[in-house]
Amino acid sequence: MSLRHALRSKFRPNANERNDQGASMQESSEYGDEGQVSVGDTDTLTDEWHNFDDRGVFEMQLSNLQEQLVATMISNQKLTKELEQLKEEKHVDQLYKQLEEQKMKNDELNARVLELEETSMNERLSDEADGPRRENLINTEETGSLESTPNSSRGNRLYRWMEDKILTFLQDFSDDSDLEEVTPTIEQELSVRKLKENLRRFKLGAGPPMLYLKVLSALMSWQSPASTFIAFMLYMYAIYSGWFLTVLFGLILWHFSKTYLISRGWNIEFSLLPYHTIEEDTEEEKSLGMPDKFHLVLQVAKKAQNLLGDVADGLEKLQNLISWSDVQVTKSLYKNVCAGFILSLFVSASTLLTYAGVFIGVKLFITKNLYRKYPRLKQKYDTTAEMWKKLPTNEQKVQRKIVSQRRQYLVNIDDVRTSSHSFASTSSASNDDACKTFADAFKLENDEVPLQGWEDGKRTTLIQKGKALGAAFRSGKLYLTKSYLCFRRSRLFTPKNLTISLCDITKLEKINPFNFIPGSGMSIEVHVSSVDKPFIFGAILNRDEVFAELLQVAKSAQLAWSRDAGSEEELMPNEDQVDAIQ
Repeated sequence: MSLRHALRSKFRPNANERNDQGASMQESSEYGDEGQVSVGDTDTLTDEWHNFDDRGVFEMQLSNLQEQLVATMISNQKLTKELEQLKEEKHVDQLYKQLEEQKMKNDELNARVLELEETSMNERLSDEADGPRRENLINTEETGSLESTPNSSRGNRLYRWMEDKILTFLQDFSDDSDLEEVTPTIEQELSVRKLKENLRRFKLGAGPPMLYLKVLSALMSWQSPASTFIAFMLYMYAIYSGWFLTVLFGLILWHFSKTYLISRGWNIEFSLLPYHTIEEDTEEEKSLGMPDKFHLVLQVAKKAQNLLGDVADGLEKLQNLISWSDVQVTKSLYKNVCAGFILSLFVSASTLLTYAGVFIGVKLFITKNLYRKYPRLKQKYDTTAEMWKKLPTNEQKVQRKIVSQRRQYLVNIDDVRTSSHSFASTSSASNDDACKTFADAFKLENDEVPLQGWEDGKRTTLIQKGKALGAAFRSGKLYLTKSYLCFRRSRLFTPKNLTISLCDITKLEKINPFNFIPGSGMSIEVHVSSVDKPFIFGAILNRDEVFAELLQVAKSAQLAWSRDAGSEEELMPNEDQVDAIQ
C-alpha cells in the first residue's frame, strides 16, 4: 500500500499545483482562442487524474522507465564508442610529449636569437667606434690577404655543409619511438549504399586492367589475324636476336608517351593491340529497391566465396604438389626439373632463355589457340592441365585416404547387375559422371555404383533411439552397391552420409521399433561389428522386397550373416500365413 500511495502522490498533482494549472490555463484562455488548453479542459484532466486507477499509474511508470532505459542505452553506446576511439588514439600522449619538446626547443632558439641580437648590436657599436682605425689597416694590407678571405669563408661553408649533412644522416638512425606515427584503422559498418559505391569504384579502377587483359586474350586467340601475326613475328624476332628486354621496354615507353600525349589533348587512336574486337559494356545505373539490394549483397558474397574457394584450392594444390601427395604428378615434375638442371650444365644461359622464350611464344600464340578450338586435342596432349587437374586439395586427399582404407571391404559379385547396365541408352560420359558423383558423395571407388533397381534409392527414416524427438528421426534414402549399404540424409545443407560395409554387418532382421504401432512394422535393423548400437531404418515401403534383395547380395558375396538371416526368414511366417492362422 505504501508503494501505491507513493506512486499516486508522485503522478497526481496536489491542490496547489492544480490551482496553479487552472490559473495558468485561465490566463491563456483570456488571450483568445489561440490558447491550447481551456478551463473546461482542466476540469476534465483533474477528473481523469482522480479516476486514474492503479494499473494506469504502473503503466505510466513503466513507460517512463522504458524511455529512461532507452536513453541510457543510447548514451552508453555513445560513451563506449568514444572510449574505443580514445583507446585507439593512444598516440595522443606521444603528441603531447612531442609538443612539449618542441616548446622547449622553441624557447632555447628564442634565447639564442636574443643573445645573437645583443652580440650583433655590440659589434655594430664597436665597428662604429673603430671604423677609422680599421680603414687604415685595410688600406695598408696587400691584396693577397684580401683574396685569402673568400677562400677561407668558402672552406668554412663547405665544412659546415658537410657537417650538417652527416649529422642529419646520423640522426636518421636514432631510436626515437615517440616519432612513430600510429594510423588508427577505421572499420566502417555494413551499408548497401557504401557497398554499391565501392563496387562502382572497383569497376572503374579495374576497368582498364581488365580491358587490357581481354585485348591480350583476343590477340592470342587470333580474333584479329593481322595484329596477332605481327605480334607473333615481332616476339619471335626479339627472342631470336636477344632483344626481348629492349623491345619490352620500348613498348612500355611507347605506352607512357601515348598516354601523356592523350592527356595533353592529342587524339591518338593507333594501337598495336586489337581494341576494336572488344565490345564495350553499356550498363546503366538504376535505383535499387529492397529486393535488388538484398540480391546485390548476396551476389557479392557469392562471388567472394567462390573467389576465396578457388584461391584456397590453388594454394592447397601447390602445397600438395611440393609435399608429394600425388606421387605421379610430382614425379613427372621432378623429372622435368632434373632434365633442366642437366641441360643447364652444358648449355649457356642465353641459349636456354632463347629456347624457353620460343617455347612460351609457340604455346601462347599457337598451341593455346588449337587447344581452345579442339577440346579432344587438349584432353590428349595438354599434360600441364591434366597434371593440375589431378592434384588433390586437402578435402580430396582425405577422401582418397578413406577410399583406400575401404578397398579391403570390397567383394566380388558376378551374378548381380549394377546400375551401369541401366545407362545403356545414354552416353558413356553421362554414365561416368553419374557414377563419379555417387562415389564422391559416399567416398567410394568409381565402380561402386547402385545396383539395378536402387538407382533412385529407397525412401526411409533413420531412427535413433534415446535422443530427442526432433533429432531421433532422419529422413533420407538407402542405396545398395556390391559392397556397401549407403544412407544419404535429405534436407540438409551439409548432408552427413552413412556408409556401412556389408562385410561389417553381423546381423540383419525385420523389426517393429514401436510396440504401439500395429502390424509387423516397416523397419530393418542392421547390426554392425564396429558400432555398439544397431542402425534402424524405418518407414520402408515394400520392406520385405528390400530385405530379400539385401540377403541376395550377401549370399552372392558368401557373407556369414546371410545364412543366419536366411534361416530366420525361412522360419518366420509371412503376413499371408499369419492371416490364415488367425
